[in-house]
Amino acid sequence: MSDDIPSELAREALVRLEQRLALDGAPAYEELLHEDALVVVPGAVLNKGECVAAIAASAGWDRIDIAPFWYFGTADTASIAYRFTGNRGPDEYQAVMLSAYLLEAGRPRLIHHQQTPEAS
Repeated sequence: MSDDIPSELAREALVRLEQRLALDGAPAYEELLHEDALVVVPGAVLNKGECVAAIAASAGWDRIDIAPFWYFGTADTASIAYRFTGNRGPDEYQAVMLSAYLLEAGRPRLIHHQQTPEAS
């Protein structure tokens, strides 16, 4: 980690935030999404309110795996790309995900998230 990247935006911190979003659901999204966030998922482009509502209406994951393969950070922004695998009962979802964070008042806030499902 570069000395000019704050610990809140370090690669390991972003992995923990992404795990929290996947496992804690709507309350984590409500807290971590920036007011102007854009979330791109298969078939929809969502603002913060729409995203939180969609997460609240969906079943949580029974198990997740996050495998980061790219990270970029500066003094006030950071992005992470990873392969995600999540299971709900017997169903499995695999996607490549990208999340971008900015540091606002000393807290990381998710400004952009995009999911691209892996080909089955």
